[in-house]
Amino acid sequence: MELERYLRPNLLPRYQGQQERLLRAKVGLIGVGGMGGLCALLLGTAGVGQLRLADGDEVALHNLHRQLLFTNEDVGSAKALCATSAVRAHVDPEVTVVPYLGLIGPDNFASWAQGLDVVIDASDDAQSRLTISELCLEAHVPLMSAAVSGYQALLALFDYADPDFVARHGCYRCLTGGVAIDTKVGITGPSAACASSLCAHQVLEWLLGSRELVGSVLSLDLSRYTLTRLELCADPHCPVCRAGAC
Repeated sequence: MELERYLRPNLLPRYQGQQERLLRAKVGLIGVGGMGGLCALLLGTAGVGQLRLADGDEVALHNLHRQLLFTNEDVGSAKALCATSAVRAHVDPEVTVVPYLGLIGPDNFASWAQGLDVVIDASDDAQSRLTISELCLEAHVPLMSAAVSGYQALLALFDYADPDFVARHGCYRCLTGGVAIDTKVGITGPSAACASSLCAHQVLEWLLGSRELVGSVLSLDLSRYTLTRLELCADPHCPVCRAGAC
């Protein structure tokens, strides 16, 4: 690897001597827009060895103020392909970036997610989020759920690979109660970038062995300049996990 590329992060104790570990890591991202796109770039430039970028949308003009991987020339093109090209242009040649044009669901999740260390759900569809969580739970794949709208962002890592996690902390359905997310709200580029950076940071810490935020949800409110850490609580009546009964 080009170790000079990672000189500055390797001055941090947690990163020292860990580049090979990151190179072995595999991360899947569902949605490469305002949240997922910059997150993919930050993970790739940190040296995460494989990124699988899934998105079924095309770049629109109204995306460009916050979806920083795309340019004017990309409008009308597939987001997954454009994001893949943008990330590849910045990363170590040993980093593999694989595009997937389409939605991830029950029919293709198993093949797409095979071997992943963590899935990042940065999609903007409420039902898709519930489905992806259920699929990760069934497959015992850790899930980072990351959402941003307006000035607020919510991030939580569900360690579905840990057989005791759901009993202690529940699942994504426990967190949201199945309430739909309103994605047709205003948002600024800085809000999306802040949330995306926080997501990438948390995933990198996870890949390097930190379990500091297991069982927690981070709530970012840029209108009040607050970052709040809350506890994830299992819902004993959850129709998805039944607080560990699945």
